[in-house]
Amino acid sequence: MGKIKEVLCMHHTHLDVGYTHVQPALIQMHLDYLDQVLELCAKTETWPEESRFRWTCETTLPVMKWLEVAEPESVARLQHFLTNGQICIAAQPFHATPLANAEQINQMLQPVKYLRDRFGIRLDTSINHDVNGQPWPMSQLLLDAGIKLHIMGINTHFGGFPLERRYLFRWRTPDNRELLAFNGEIYVLFNWMFKPELNDLDYLREKLEAYVAELENSGYPHDFVFLTATNPPMPDNNAPDHTLAEVIRRWNETGHEVKIRFATSEMLLDRVATVPREAIPVHGGDWTDYWNFGSGSSAKQTRLHRKARQGLAAADLLASLQGTLSPQYRDAAKRAWDQTNLYTEHTWGHAANADSPDRPDVDEAWNHKAHYAYDAAGLTTYLLGKQMEHLAGNPEQSGPPEGVLVFNPTPTAQTHSLYVPKAYWAEGRHLACKRLEFYTQSTDLEDRQAEATYVGEVDLAPFTWKKLPLAGLAAQEAKRSATVTDDSLENARYRLKFDSRTGRILELWDKARNWQLVDTASDWNFFQYVHESIDTLRNPDTRKTFYRDGAWNPDWQARRLGASRLLGCRAEFAPEGAQLILNWEAPGVRSLEQRITLYDHRPGLGFDVLFDKLDTRTPEGLYFAFPLALGTWKAKFDTAGVFVELDDEQLPGASRDWVTVDQTLSVYDGKHGVTLACPDAPLVQPGGFGFGKKRSSIPRNSPPLLLAWPMNNYWETNFPVKQPGLNRFHYELETFETFDPQQALACGHRAARAVQLAAAVTCPAAEQGCLLELEGAGLTLLYVRPAKEPETLLVRLKSVSATGVQARLRFPKRTLGQAWLVDTLDQPLNELVVRADSLTVNAVAGALLNIRVKFRN
Repeated sequence: MGKIKEVLCMHHTHLDVGYTHVQPALIQMHLDYLDQVLELCAKTETWPEESRFRWTCETTLPVMKWLEVAEPESVARLQHFLTNGQICIAAQPFHATPLANAEQINQMLQPVKYLRDRFGIRLDTSINHDVNGQPWPMSQLLLDAGIKLHIMGINTHFGGFPLERRYLFRWRTPDNRELLAFNGEIYVLFNWMFKPELNDLDYLREKLEAYVAELENSGYPHDFVFLTATNPPMPDNNAPDHTLAEVIRRWNETGHEVKIRFATSEMLLDRVATVPREAIPVHGGDWTDYWNFGSGSSAKQTRLHRKARQGLAAADLLASLQGTLSPQYRDAAKRAWDQTNLYTEHTWGHAANADSPDRPDVDEAWNHKAHYAYDAAGLTTYLLGKQMEHLAGNPEQSGPPEGVLVFNPTPTAQTHSLYVPKAYWAEGRHLACKRLEFYTQSTDLEDRQAEATYVGEVDLAPFTWKKLPLAGLAAQEAKRSATVTDDSLENARYRLKFDSRTGRILELWDKARNWQLVDTASDWNFFQYVHESIDTLRNPDTRKTFYRDGAWNPDWQARRLGASRLLGCRAEFAPEGAQLILNWEAPGVRSLEQRITLYDHRPGLGFDVLFDKLDTRTPEGLYFAFPLALGTWKAKFDTAGVFVELDDEQLPGASRDWVTVDQTLSVYDGKHGVTLACPDAPLVQPGGFGFGKKRSSIPRNSPPLLLAWPMNNYWETNFPVKQPGLNRFHYELETFETFDPQQALACGHRAARAVQLAAAVTCPAAEQGCLLELEGAGLTLLYVRPAKEPETLLVRLKSVSATGVQARLRFPKRTLGQAWLVDTLDQPLNELVVRADSLTVNAVAGALLNIRVKFRN
């Protein structure tokens, strides 16, 4: 008899929000499935233990929706089958992409506590099927939520898996703890391999014996196999299989030496818990995702999602610290978060998107997906506007405002170019509801500035506000501290030289470091627009070129073109600093304008692009190239608040071809470095063009080419293949000598242009105030949000230090009652010592800290 004695078969439906059916219908279908599950559990409850029907609720979203409408007797039945082990629930609400930041992951896990409390269940496993990875900090957040095992069932189509398949390991977290992880087979393999729908035990025996033999010959170490089953012919969003239990029962009655056991994810946890800890290998690093390149197929909506998330963060911080939490605010904030989070779900639309982009159901599914970003943005407009009006102390109706309010919601000091809307100076009645339009998340900053008057700069410390009387403000000319000529720009930090005939950047000199940071020998210009497509003479399959016969085609031939003709080149002064403005004729777009700004009032450079995209449906990618004059280099990118070193801190086999950044990616050698901040478009390719190369490591070609990658339509199924129209993207670049995570975070905060502006109806004199202070190097504030209890808030902190750190949180003009260190689910771990308006907290290297603070009335 062989070593393998048992196959654990976990039955579930895989949630793809919008892939097989339009989203509203699909969610309702999943509610029906849970009703069917209850019937199947009842039908087989008295069967032999190994054969009775079991079901794993792969995600919490359908369960929570079902509970909103289920009859009490149905809820009681669910309770019964949760208790007897025929049903279990896993922790993820859906399968998210790395677009989710740490706060979003935190929020997505909140149903875990509700379900544990309501049903008295373990709920200690997490499942991420289909997707190819998740941010490294998720391991910490799962552990802090009481999750003991994380299960992956990766779909390698256009992707890949790290390490090995059928592989149990201890996933070392950024703060050096360990989470059990099982890198399993693709989530539909039980069906694909054994075809239980045929009801043919001889076929099942043949395939099972061959599979077991292959495992044992390969050195598979366990005496069990774990496979998951959906319900053919639909691998996704499928109903429970009404015949699977009968097939498994008949199989077990044959007395075959390998038993098939109906199992849940928690039963897998119980089985792997018997494996000696020392026999389970340890791997640390980011599980870098392959699939999220698809977010570039909806670049405009992805940008809006990121802007809305930033505005929502500012609104939550103000609501927490001002205590302005009406029922309307709480309801709107919850809906905004739900939509923000759903946008990060891994399905962008219908399965037929690439083949039939104009089909009505395809169009409908895409509009539902896009709606998540637009709905979140619209709700954020309301939430942020209400909070800023409250901070200003404005009445609902008044005469013209006396001043302007400026607020910095970030942990980084900001010097803000102040543009006062011309409407603030208008005579007559002013309404707070009218002013909400100034907080519209979908309106670009550049468009707002066109309807405003530049009045100078204002300095703002972290989490501070200032009121300035309008009477003391006046229109100002653009600063002229820089030098502008026909072929150069220069300020105190940088000198930029360019060829006005070709638009080529000849020099970008960092004065402080005596460094020419541009690789002028590169084939690509600095901030070069690059249009990438398939060389159809060598790759006639077009969209099938990248991935063939179940594997990446790393030798696919690209056709890469820069702009074809310079239409205009001028250097001028702008309020933010000196600018080089380039207009181009270029492939893939109707028009293209690029601006490079040497900032007067901040340490870096700005890179802005505006283009009118053609309705191209053949595969293409758009890049902006930054050839850097660096030697042997390293790189770090941030994901969900953690800085990951390229290669060294990524799981072997995870994506090296591109990364999704939360805010920044930094490239550096032993002498110099640059941080590229990406507030609008999160995709970056470090080290040169890498799409589809399936690289095991990044070639350290020197000098390196850094590629911002805002847009592509390379996915061959559910991502949009068309995105015509105007697009605007902003990047910033800062130079340094030695990489410092605090400086990289600050660069990201500045580039996000997060400072908020409001009218101040009453402002007889200048005022200023501080809402929050964080003292101590090595800790950064990720988020502040209201807690459920009155006068209570939650603070998320991240240690970016290589050593333990201590920090002090202070809340000016508020009196602290109590404070606790809490876990991901807001459950107290230990009480903290508070002193009047402050508290002190300690953190180990890499820690994510959650603190609940309660104020005295």
